[in-house]
Amino acid sequence: RELFAMKVLAAVVCCGYASMYDVLNPELLPPSSCKTGCAPWTEGSIWRGGKVPTDAGRHCAQIGSLANSRPYGAWCFCNSTTPPPVPTKDHPLDGQTLAMRSNATGKYVSFAYTDAPQGLAGGSEWMRAAYDSNPDAMPLLFKAVEGKPHTYTLYNQWTGYENWVSFTWTSNYMRSYYGEADAAPFEFKDL
Repeated sequence: RELFAMKVLAAVVCCGYASMYDVLNPELLPPSSCKTGCAPWTEGSIWRGGKVPTDAGRHCAQIGSLANSRPYGAWCFCNSTTPPPVPTKDHPLDGQTLAMRSNATGKYVSFAYTDAPQGLAGGSEWMRAAYDSNPDAMPLLFKAVEGKPHTYTLYNQWTGYENWVSFTWTSNYMRSYYGEADAAPFEFKDL
């Protein structure tokens, strides 16, 4: 009997499949970083079934598809009532969300997903110019670096992968992996 039970257990463990569920947490308060509360949920593709639940509102949630990138329980996007910055002559791109495209290849910049530069561990944070269409490009928010004209830090706004862009010191590969304090300043010039 014990041998039979072990075989059944092994078969279940070997072949089992689980799917994470979406859980709304209306009793939780927004994070302290959300000064004006949570934003309404609008990104349907991250939710089970491909659409935002009708009762999601502005509540914190644990979204099953993002369990690996948001492992610390319920969260939300912060509501932003702050108007976007007014572009200036020195920072005409400030506050804009744009895609990057290589002039040399015509390819758009986005995630490498599990690919990585040779000799480095794979992960979703690595960036590469390898995509043919703008919808595949990483949406980057440009934030002006004061006192440095045409220089910005870049924030990846792809849902579930939000991070600041910088590079590795050992090989200078760009990746969307960092907190704002470690974001690299990038100067943009007309060619």
